[in-house]
Amino acid sequence: MKHSAMRFAAGEIVKGTVIEVRPKEVLVDIGYKSEGVIPANEFEDIKVIKVGDQIDVLIEKLEDKDGMVVLSKEKAEFKKNWERILSICNEGGTITGKVKAIVKGGLREPAVLSICFWRGCPCLPG
Repeated sequence: MKHSAMRFAAGEIVKGTVIEVRPKEVLVDIGYKSEGVIPANEFEDIKVIKVGDQIDVLIEKLEDKDGMVVLSKEKAEFKKNWERILSICNEGGTITGKVKAIVKGGLREPAVLSICFWRGCPCLPG
């Protein structure tokens, strides 16, 4: 689908192209009338992000006070993962992942969801 034929709305996930990497933010072209901005802290390592990279982003706001589109890479990943989890669960499937840490009330498994809460799990205290 060409960018010009796309419908832009808050909450939508779209593909964007990195057009500039700054120390505190990344500028992304999603084909809208203005570029979007993503805070640098949403990238694991901003040094590996290059101009021309294609990334999925969630549109948070079509225009901020500076006229920029507010985008989120983290929220796009979260939404895609959540939709994948719902699909697997609705089909009666099993979700597997590697636990990174035990946190109060749950397990951290970043590839599936930032934190999963599993009551009665023998690895959780209490």
